[in-house]
Amino acid sequence: MGHTIWIRANSLFTISTTALALVAVLASMTDIWHVAEPDAFLRVKSIERFRPVSPNTHRKKSASSINNEQNDEASLNFQLRLDLRPLFSWNTKQIFVSIDAEYETERNKYNTISLWDSIVTQKTNSLLNYQNVRNKYRFIDQGTHLRGTEVNYTVRWEVMPVAGKLYGGKKVVETMKMPDEYVN
Repeated sequence: MGHTIWIRANSLFTISTTALALVAVLASMTDIWHVAEPDAFLRVKSIERFRPVSPNTHRKKSASSINNEQNDEASLNFQLRLDLRPLFSWNTKQIFVSIDAEYETERNKYNTISLWDSIVTQKTNSLLNYQNVRNKYRFIDQGTHLRGTEVNYTVRWEVMPVAGKLYGGKKVVETMKMPDEYVN
């Protein structure tokens, strides 16, 4: 009863599974040392619109929107060149990339607003070159503190691997002062 075919099959299966798991762990560890920084160029070509808006302009009134304070809204036009190819490795499933506006005001010390984003799933599509990109999401400040404020435009990326943990980075690519007066 000591060495039946089933005991030998179980031993073979256990050794094979352990070896396969060890090879998978070692393979995923090779991607730990893959550190890359994409080449990014971003320029604000124009501020198409910069105006005060009511907080209730584009949403239904609710009990939480009692405050009738005006907010600053900006609509921008960008030129964007982004080379995400260095971020791709054998373990890259997709890359989430975004353009964010970061600035400080008296009301809020740290403000980050996502203006545009995209998901890149293939290395062949990872060279982005856009001449006229408009912000995809509304650039609205809480109050009228955006006039004359220094704004950092940042490119962020998050690499979603096939196996392992997410990692990402960011690069401030342009700093621009918003106009002191509204623009239509």
